[in-house]
Amino acid sequence: MINPSGAILTRIDLEKYLLTMFGARPNVKISITKPNVIIENNDSCVLLYEEIQHMEYDKLHRISTAVFIRNNNRVLWRHLHETWAQSNSNATCKF
Repeated sequence: MINPSGAILTRIDLEKYLLTMFGARPNVKISITKPNVIIENNDSCVLLYEEIQHMEYDKLHRISTAVFIRNNNRVLWRHLHETWAQSNSNATCKF
């Protein structure tokens, strides 16, 4: 994973981070908007979407690209790249 600040996290790093964050912001609401399939085939998919985390007095807005692969009968999330978005922007990524 590449987080919005540009740091590269390994799977172990990400697992540790998620464990520390679990329940840390109980009132946060996350919405996923503007999903856009960049490429898709029988074994993989690249998806672009926007994520907004709504908190009591603030919000975090990210644009993300995720890579999914099929492994036997499972779908695995293999890569995630997030970047900060301009919250007030009406721009939409189009391909």
